[in-house]
Amino acid sequence: MTRAMAKAAPSRTTKSEPTTAAEPAAAAAEEAAAPWGDNGEAMEAVVKANGALASGMTAIGQEVMTFANRRFGENVARTESLMQCKDPEQVFSLSVDFAQKAASQYLEEANRILELSNQVTRACWAPLEEQTRKALRDMNDDGK
Repeated sequence: MTRAMAKAAPSRTTKSEPTTAAEPAAAAAEEAAAPWGDNGEAMEAVVKANGALASGMTAIGQEVMTFANRRFGENVARTESLMQCKDPEQVFSLSVDFAQKAASQYLEEANRILELSNQVTRACWAPLEEQTRKALRDMNDDGK
């Protein structure tokens, strides 16, 4: 803003008037933070949630690596079997069997990862939900 624009612009507040523009924002921030209660308790809940997330992601990563390793071994074994085939019918039969087994295993693995993801989600939310419920009870008790 130039000096000329500043002089021409009407003053929003005067020095004698109290500034109240920040009061609604502060009240809203206080109200939004109220369910978290004591800051230390809130931070403890967040730390627990992050710990659950880290553990859960580690478990999911281990599951994926175990599955990938098992599938790789089966892929190598199937390739060796295909190289020993004597006719196209045998190749086709082994290929169909391989594809069906692989599809079934991928579906089972997807279900395992989905279940692990659900467990991780519940474990992450549990401390946050507990803290929020406690803070809401405390607010309710204070309001009586």
